[in-house]
Amino acid sequence: MYDPFSPDFDPIAALQRSPSGDEEDVPGSVDDFERGLVRDLPEVARLVCQLDKEEQQKPIEEEKSKPEKSKKQLKRERIARLEGMMKPGRTLFEKPNRFIFVL
Repeated sequence: MYDPFSPDFDPIAALQRSPSGDEEDVPGSVDDFERGLVRDLPEVARLVCQLDKEEQQKPIEEEKSKPEKSKKQLKRERIARLEGMMKPGRTLFEKPNRFIFVL
């Protein structure tokens, strides 16, 4: 159950059991696995850390490179997304049907 490589490993339960990596660590927990990875394969651990740092910096760089959109353009894109989620034959802005009964 606590072996990260077993098919019945539950990462959520392992994190709930020892999220901070203190003395409650159980052999085979996620924290124990990470320590073993650093100890046994420092090159792989270093690459994982580099990839994590690149991923964290990537959204910041993408936001800077994107041109700012106008409010009208954002509204048009929002309407297009909403229309894409609608059932065929419906329109986004429908007027309510008013029934007039003549007796």
